[in-house]
Amino acid sequence: MLKSGPRDRPVGRRYTLFGITVLVLTMLIATWLASRPDASIDQIDTSHVKHDPLRSQIAQVLDARKKATAASSAAPALTHSANPLSTFSEPSAYREPDSNVNLWPAIKELPKITISVSLDAKKIHTAQQLSVAKIAEDIPTQSVTSSTKSDWVDIDIRPGDTLTRIFNRLKLDPAVAIAIATHRKGQVLTNLKTGPRLKILLTGRQLAELEYEKSLNSALHVKTTDNGWQFNTVSRSFEVTERKVTGVITSSLFDSGLKAGLSESLLHKLMSIFEWQIDFNTDIRSGDRFAVIYEEKFLDGKKIGTGPVLAATFILSGNPQHAIRHTDSAGIVRYFSPDGISIEGKFLRSPVRNSRITSNYSLRRYHPILKTWRPHRGLDYFGRKGDSVLSTADGKVVFVGRKGDYGKTVIIKHGSKYKTLYAHLSRYGKTIRKGRWVQQGQIIGYVGSTGLSTGPHLHYELWLNGKRTNPLKLKLPRAASVHQSEKPRFLRKASAFSEELKRLVGT
Repeated sequence: MLKSGPRDRPVGRRYTLFGITVLVLTMLIATWLASRPDASIDQIDTSHVKHDPLRSQIAQVLDARKKATAASSAAPALTHSANPLSTFSEPSAYREPDSNVNLWPAIKELPKITISVSLDAKKIHTAQQLSVAKIAEDIPTQSVTSSTKSDWVDIDIRPGDTLTRIFNRLKLDPAVAIAIATHRKGQVLTNLKTGPRLKILLTGRQLAELEYEKSLNSALHVKTTDNGWQFNTVSRSFEVTERKVTGVITSSLFDSGLKAGLSESLLHKLMSIFEWQIDFNTDIRSGDRFAVIYEEKFLDGKKIGTGPVLAATFILSGNPQHAIRHTDSAGIVRYFSPDGISIEGKFLRSPVRNSRITSNYSLRRYHPILKTWRPHRGLDYFGRKGDSVLSTADGKVVFVGRKGDYGKTVIIKHGSKYKTLYAHLSRYGKTIRKGRWVQQGQIIGYVGSTGLSTGPHLHYELWLNGKRTNPLKLKLPRAASVHQSEKPRFLRKASAFSEELKRLVGT
């Protein structure tokens, strides 16, 4: 009921209180609209997006927004019909605007609110509090806690993952993921590599920082600032250390090297370095010693790889064989003896890796099939069918095909004086054709048993000036030595490595 007093004063008071109520509710609704998760989605311009993964992420977010909008529009309208103040009716001089009138046509999801006005200021204040509480209940918001604790979350990126999907799993706004990935400095995030490459710093369930490992020594760091996103590429340098290993050969270099702590890949490097000096099928004896100095790479205290061999030595039956690494002015890496002589020969000692000679060069050998004594002007290497056969030097293929008792054969010419022959092959290399050039170590065929053969093996011949010679006794040409202009620098380095190698093997 109205209080007693002049009629114009209560009416004026009602107008004032009603205006205040409308202003407060207008401010609340505007705040709600600004905080909606989809408030900025429609502002994203996707016309410039070229990459399908990013377009897919945007489509996922927009689809999720449509579903959320449909769900919110189906919710019951917000009313205050239970408010006891709603029994008040306006006098004929003033009528409250119809609550069904759409005052803001552009806002389609605005909750319906019935406004009741009373002359009692205390009751009006209570009604405002109820309206604020109800609106806060119904506004869809992100799940944000009041905690300000910061935690780094490590993400193991799965096959098919996108930044949007990862944000969805963490209950973060996927629109933020799109905003970061569309930035010109963040486009690497549109195609994520699998593995534990991503870390996200959350502050109160909000994204504060992001770090993505682009490579072992490079990471993209994204941080929120008052002016937007800050992108930085962080380069991490490797810690390189020298490691020294020595050992005694008991059965084979491979087994003894593994026992000494060398990896398989490092043993292959070591054998490749000395393949012009040492035939690992015939020259190794029990009791021979070896030592190697090489680099190891660490990142954040963890070993991530093995670097190059810096120096190595073998003591074979008391005879030392040294190799010192040198990079010339053109950036080419080669290995030399301590006095600067190249240890790389023009010809490999063996055309089959990890094999052994089963029949030597001889002018009188008993043939196991023909049962007669006849010359064997070549070397037979044991092998299993399908083992790779390598060209022992650079050259030009002059013959590919079947050749009588040799079976499937490849002949390569090296300069004007030398030729090599590879026989009893099961098949040829994919690119091996007559007239083609091949490089040293290139696969030119595979071990077989074609022609006059008792089983899978490779028959290898070396021709000098048209005559077959013994490859094991022929003195073959070597590569160039260290250039004179670089020799002083090399000799200083080689002297230090040589002293250390001698100490390691005890000579």
